[in-house]
Amino acid sequence: MAEDMDAQIDDADPEGFADTTPDTMVELKKTELIEQVILATGAKKKDAKPLVEATLAALGKALDDGRVCNLQPLGKLMINRTQDKGNVQVMYLKLRRSNDTVNPSETLAEPED
Repeated sequence: MAEDMDAQIDDADPEGFADTTPDTMVELKKTELIEQVILATGAKKKDAKPLVEATLAALGKALDDGRVCNLQPLGKLMINRTQDKGNVQVMYLKLRRSNDTVNPSETLAEPED
């Protein structure tokens, strides 16, 4: 009986998942994202900032509308469940990504002269 429990526990913890405890996660903030876009595209900050903000707003609206977002190379993002907690809505999301590693700079358009 104990062996059956151990097998169930092993099955519940799939291999290949990285440790994502709060101690190991590094938060990406909007300002850093904007800087990464500037470095990858060569765009000026005054041009990149509104585009990044509009992209984030569109992504937020799509999630608010309950849409599945298939945004390669990011992956397929879908809402697993939601919970209302006072004045905050908590969304539990599932992100399915390909195992193929993609260099983000290869997927960006070339800057215009």
